Amino acid sequence: MKRKIIDLPRSFAQLTNDWIINVRGKSAGEGVTGTGQVAYGAQPRWETTIDLAAIGCEGQRTWNAIQSSMRGRINVLRVPLIDLCPVDLGIPGLDEWSISHIPHSDDTPFSDGAYYAQEPTIVMPSLLEAGAEEMTVDTSSVNHVLEPGMWFSHDDWPYRVTGMWEGEGGATTFAFEPPLRRDIPEGHEVTLQATALMVFETDLEGRMPLERGRLITASVKLLEWTSRP
Repeated sequence: MKRKIIDLPRSFAQLTNDWIINVRGKSAGEGVTGTGQVAYGAQPRWETTIDLAAIGCEGQRTWNAIQSSMRGRINVLRVPLIDLCPVDLGIPGLDEWSISHIPHSDDTPFSDGAYYAQEPTIVMPSLLEAGAEEMTVDTSSVNHVLEPGMWFSHDDWPYRVTGMWEGEGGATTFAFEPPLRRDIPEGHEVTLQATALMVFETDLEGRMPLERGRLITASVKLLEWTSRP
């Protein structure tokens, strides 16, 4: 079955919360010594919730289109992961929230209202194999702003930085979670505008019942698509 990937607008991505790694541990019962036993799978996944409370009529129409396009749990949602504390990426006059709206030199957009985009990326200096928990890279291209708690991704596989150590010659080592899910070849780029491929937890996620005189309230539970090819 071919699954369509649908891009979630950044305005909705800002409504995501509770991004957490679910290691999907299963209890194996209590051991003879009285200690608990837990079995863990090899593929942890990210989970999050979109809060759709009071998104307004225009947002409701947009969400209805997205939800219908998802066809329950069949299709996949590409979700931007937004660091809610904007940082200076070394691009004059721009921050993480605005690097997708770069105008011409006279501050005007294209005739159709579109802008240039400059994605903050870091080049991988050598092969990083699946299972790695650290990477050593030169972050000068993004003004050395990659810090613990921030996101990066490669091929829509997202990671969160958990630690950093500065080395010689401008190289910095970063620890991240979860462990690398796929190889990153030498010369490939990782992006600080991280994205994740997510699916609905149930076929009826995001139902928005309307009641006269009451605000629309709904939440959507999303699970990372870890079984992707």
